[in-house]
Amino acid sequence: MDSYWNIMMAQADEAGGTEAAPAGTEGETQTVDSKGNNEKNPEDNKDKEKPGFPWPLILMMVAIMYFFVFRGPGKQRKEHQKMMDGLKKNDRIRTIGGIMGTVVEVNQELGEVVIKIDESNNTKMRISRQAVSLIIKDEQETKK
Repeated sequence: MDSYWNIMMAQADEAGGTEAAPAGTEGETQTVDSKGNNEKNPEDNKDKEKPGFPWPLILMMVAIMYFFVFRGPGKQRKEHQKMMDGLKKNDRIRTIGGIMGTVVEVNQELGEVVIKIDESNNTKMRISRQAVSLIIKDEQETKK
């Protein structure tokens, strides 16, 4: 095989110097100089440049973080504020502490709600409006 290669190199020197590489190099174009050294064609390196900074990936991660960190809690806050604005007398509610009762009075200025938690003893409790976690709908309203 070495003798075959030497014959090819001698013919290349006579013909002008550029020739296809041997079968084992998967079709890369190589330049053969007069001394018999193989050099890769510099045009082949254009496709193999290092990739740049991944800006699209960074932008996608920022967009995902926006939706998880800012958009979700903001939407929940707006829904809770809408529920607080619709709070009225005789609504059944549950507080964030799990206390259930009926609204007796709503004071918008102070941000307080008075709820009745025991019908037999007429026990009332004054809580912050922000402590209301859920307005319980009657069964009749849910069936409609």
